[in-house]
Formats: sequence, C-alpha cells, structure tokens
Amino acid sequence: MEGAAILAAVAMVVIAGIALAHRARKAPLRTPRPLSTKPADGVVERVEVAGLEVRPNTENPAIGRFVRIVDAPADATPHATRVVGRRGTPPLAGEIVLWSIFIGRDGISWSDREVALARTALERAAVWIEQQAMRYAAALDLRIAAVDFVADDDVDAPVEVGFTSVGDETGPCEGDAETNGIASASRAASALGFRDLIDLIERIEPRVEADRQAWIVHVRRRGQSFAVAPDLTPIPGLSLAFCYLREASFSEPIGFREHAADPVTLAHELLHLFGASDKYGFRLRREHRGLITSRDIMRLEFDRLSELRVDGATAREIGWPGLADPSMSSPETKQPTRSPRRRSGP
Repeated sequence: MEGAAILAAVAMVVIAGIALAHRARKAPLRTPRPLSTKPADGVVERVEVAGLEVRPNTENPAIGRFVRIVDAPADATPHATRVVGRRGTPPLAGEIVLWSIFIGRDGISWSDREVALARTALERAAVWIEQQAMRYAAALDLRIAAVDFVADDDVDAPVEVGFTSVGDETGPCEGDAETNGIASASRAASALGFRDLIDLIERIEPRVEADRQAWIVHVRRRGQSFAVAPDLTPIPGLSLAFCYLREASFSEPIGFREHAADPVTLAHELLHLFGASDKYGFRLRREHRGLITSRDIMRLEFDRLSELRVDGATAREIGWPGLADPSMSSPETKQPTRSPRRRSGP
C-alpha cells in the first residue's frame, strides 16, 4: 500500500506541474448552461469542426485526419461546461461530443483502415450507450467529431509494476499508467503542432457547442485500457480515457498486422468517464438481484455488446433516472463465443 500511495503522489505532482504551466493562459470557463433535455434516440451524429484543415480518410472520406488549424474561433472560451458530480465525474446526460486521438507506437503508425475501423467501433459503442439510455428514459445526445488527431510516439517510458483490487480480485497493473499516458499523448500533440495535450484540448474544444466533451486516446498497442481519475486530469473536469487495441496486463507491441478496435472496451471506458465503477471482481449475491447481473457491461463477462447491458446499479452511478423499461430490454443473453473476459485493474 505504501508503494502505491507514493506512486500515486508522484503521478499527481507530475500532472499538476503540467497543469500549472498552463494556468496563466487558460481561458475562463463559460457559465454553466442547462443540460440538453433531448431524449436518447439511438442515433449518433458526426460533428463537423470549423477552422481545421483535414486530410480525408481513404477508407471513409466522411472523416479526416487533422493537418493544421486554419483560423481561430471567434470566441476562444471553451463551450463545454465542466460540471462535476459524484466522485468528481459528470453524469452521462445532455449533449456530449466525443473526440479521438490515435497514437502510433513501436514505429508503426495507425493506417487509415485501422482508424476507420476504430471509428466504426466507437460509433457502435456510442449507439449502444444511447440505446441503453433509452431503456432508462435518459436525456442523452452522443455525437462524434468528424476529425481525428493521429500521430506517433516512440518513447518507451519505464513501467512501474503495481497491484490493484476490485471486489474479490487482485491483479497486476501499470502503477504509472496515467502519468505515462498523458506524457505520451502530449508528445503526440506536439508532433501535430501543439504545445502538449492540454494545448490541443484547449484550442480544439471551443470549436463545437456541447454540454460535455470527452477524449478517447487510442493506443496502437496491447495494454490495460483505463479512464484517467478526475483528480489526475491536467484540466479540471476533463473526461479522458486511454483505450488499447488489445487488452493485456502491461503495455506491449502489437505488430504490423491491422487490427479492429473493440466496441465493448470503448463503451466500458466511456461509462467509466461518467461515474461507472468496475464490477467484475464482485460475486453476485442475492441482494444484488435486479441491480446487477452477469450481463452488466462493467463486469465484462461477455464479448459482444448484444450480450451486454447497463443494469440498475451502473445506471445509478452514471446519473440515469428511474428504472429500466422492461418492454425495451436487451436481447436474451447469448452464451459467450469464448471464455468470459476478466480484467484486473482500472
């Protein structure tokens, strides 16, 4: 415990230092506005971003890679309202825009096909979340920015081995994953012409109107995907998650073969950003009946979104009101196509 506490303290100091370096030039936040009350409808739209030069994706011309900023927005104040709730996280409600940063590793860049496949997986995850929101009559409007930020980072930072417990399970993890992840994303942002990750976010977010904005960093490696704890983000209230192409206890190269991102991992980490906790280490007991089942996505016991759902306990954590409409239940559980997935760590 002492080693983990020291490591967490060091991570907080490093990340706090990055944030302090930008505090003087940070634009003030807008006065919070009422959240959008548009009910979830299962449709996820793309958001065009003005003032950016992009190179169309050869596999999907509807999206494109960021090239450079063409002009500054008239109002440089961030449009997103960074209102935090329980445990420092916002509820999964209102109009939320999702952004993607793709980081190539080990001398292998993200191909246009891999980016397109990852975007398809993200859209599937977002549609699934909206469909789950419909079961709870939640007001949610997920959208995805049409521009991607794609760069490489070939710096291999030392990895600290740690252990973490979730429920009745304890497993190995990278103790400095947050620090290394943010540092890697900052180097990738620098390669795109920004000072670092904070500069990228602060110069891009004002270009769209939204109640919330969330950032997914797609890492071209195996590793343990995670959502950055709210108190460790460089910007107060920032929603930031790191998703690897394949899950593994520790970060490692994935090779030249093209891979498709996993929509289950993306949906799982997105829910983390809005307050959902891992439940795969907890034994299901009688008192959990009706609130949590083996099909809850935060347990990761099944491999397909069609086999998963948001149960009542998770719905409460992310701020969805009421009870699920039984007439809109997910399809009956199918047996897993392979062994149930289990993960230790965040």
